[in-house]
Amino acid sequence: ELTHTLPLCSQNVPFDRDFMAAEMARVGVKPTWARRFVDLQSFSFMACLETGREKFALHDVYKALGGPDLQEHRAVADVARGKYLLAHALKRYFHDVK
Repeated sequence: ELTHTLPLCSQNVPFDRDFMAAEMARVGVKPTWARRFVDLQSFSFMACLETGREKFALHDVYKALGGPDLQEHRAVADVARGKYLLAHALKRYFHDVK
């Protein structure tokens, strides 16, 4: 039910879109995000251009942006990293958008 009004937000939208659709089909739920995606990898790439780094994996970019250490499960940590990157991107690149 949480997915009905939200876009799919991930570091690797093509992979995660197919993965999530398969998981949802397994439990009889149809994806409703249609074309609504937030591609964190685009923001990772932008952050790499600014910091002069070449690796744009989510954990590398998170570390380069100065995110606090995360000791939790990888999936939970990746959600925290994604939220941190999205907040950075919104603040850094979209602060003047009304």
